[in-house]
Amino acid sequence: MIQSHKQLKEVRFVDTQFLHCSFSEICQGFEKNSSVLRLYFVNTDIYPDSGARCLSKLIKANQTIEELFLSENQLGDEGTEILVQGLLQNQSLQKLDLRSNGIEVEGSMALSTLITRSTTLNSLGLAMNGIGDVGIAAIAQGLQHHQCYLQDLDVSDNRIGHKGAAALSNSLLTNTRLQDLNLAFNSIGSMGAISIASVLDQNVTLRRLSLRRNGIDNMGACAFATKLPTMRGLKELVMINNPIDHEGSRELLQGLRNNMELVYLHVGDKKSEPILKEIFHWIRLNQAGRRIFRRSDLPLALWPRMLSRLTMDNDVLFHFLSQKPEILEYSYT
Repeated sequence: MIQSHKQLKEVRFVDTQFLHCSFSEICQGFEKNSSVLRLYFVNTDIYPDSGARCLSKLIKANQTIEELFLSENQLGDEGTEILVQGLLQNQSLQKLDLRSNGIEVEGSMALSTLITRSTTLNSLGLAMNGIGDVGIAAIAQGLQHHQCYLQDLDVSDNRIGHKGAAALSNSLLTNTRLQDLNLAFNSIGSMGAISIASVLDQNVTLRRLSLRRNGIDNMGACAFATKLPTMRGLKELVMINNPIDHEGSRELLQGLRNNMELVYLHVGDKKSEPILKEIFHWIRLNQAGRRIFRRSDLPLALWPRMLSRLTMDNDVLFHFLSQKPEILEYSYT
């Protein structure tokens, strides 16, 4: 039935216990299906060896599926390596979710090979595994490859420390495709934060970076603050749930004043509420187009139209008018 269904676009198996024979038969059905775009096997007790082989054969034969969700199956390194064998011969998959699968170093090495050879995979979810510093170093090598097309990488909660962060920072020096990097719930500390911050003025591709709960203190915050004025690509930075106090927040605020690209900054320092309010103010200015308002080559006739979009935000409107009083002079001529 599955193989002949023409209208089916998404199939979900969640919290399902398969017998080996039934799982094999289901996978065989999907091998010949040409309509399903999203397939979920979430928490389905897939056998790491035989189950992974069925999945590998499925994804090798099926060149239609674009998104494959396999979280909470404990495939482990062995199952991941088997799965990758099939993925290497697939030309349709764009998103792969392997969250909570017990993946460690060997599985990470297999995935590194995948991201250097797949021309379609642009999103890889590896949250809540055990990749560690060695595993993320292998993935970072893949990110450095000129044929890596990955745009979204989630390696949150993976026991990654400052050495792993250093490996990732090296990859960001040459990678020109990664846009979203989630490193939340690791332990890169301030040393790791310093490594990553040091390359963000050279990388113009990364748009979103989450460093939530990583043991980053004021020293790490200061490293980002120093680089903020020269960052040209990063749009969103999450640093909540780190031991960053009033001093670190103040440094970030100072850096933000000279950054016109960042449109979201989440520090979450409740001890310095006035500073947070001011951070939010500068973020609002960036969201409203502070970078454009700083330009001097735009005709004055365009400014009234741009300002009309800000009439509901008096603080932002006042800031821009105080910076460009000539706009008011033009509006009365």
